[in-house]
Amino acid sequence: MLEQLKEQVYKANMLLPKHHLVTFTWGNVSGIDREKGLFVIKPSGVE
Repeated sequence: MLEQLKEQVYKANMLLPKHHLVTFTWGNVSGIDREKGLFVIKPSGVE
């Protein structure tokens, strides 16, 4: 499940600039699996 959550967060982050929601690497998307207590986030400034 962790790998799937990481993939979802990665794909969502890649869509941000395509939809003009962020400039360069500013902003990020996170994901959470409340059942397993997992939280995934892309650090700011990392592509």
